[in-house]
Amino acid sequence: MAEVIWSPEARADLHEIADYIAKDSLHDAGATVSRITASVERLKKFPSSGRIVSELGMSTVREIVLGSYRIVYRLSERYCEIVTARLVETFI
Repeated sequence: MAEVIWSPEARADLHEIADYIAKDSLHDAGATVSRITASVERLKKFPSSGRIVSELGMSTVREIVLGSYRIVYRLSERYCEIVTARLVETFI
C-alpha cells in the first residue's frame, strides 16, 4: 500500500476549489472536495491507476481527471505525492 501525501500547493489548490464553489453552494463545495479526495484515496491501493501526464511522458508523473478537475501526482516506491489539483482549463 502506498502512502498518499498532499503537497502544500495541492492543499492550497483544494482550498481554492472549495472557496470558489462555496460562493454559490456550500453543499456543492463539500461534495466536490469529497469526490476529489475519494478519487485520490484509491491511489493507496492502485498507485499507478492514473494516466501518464502526456505532456511530460514520464511514468512517475500521473494524473486523475475527475470531471473538470485534473489531479496530478508523482509516484515513488513508497508514496504518491499529490502535486496539484486544478480546473482542466487552467493547464491549457
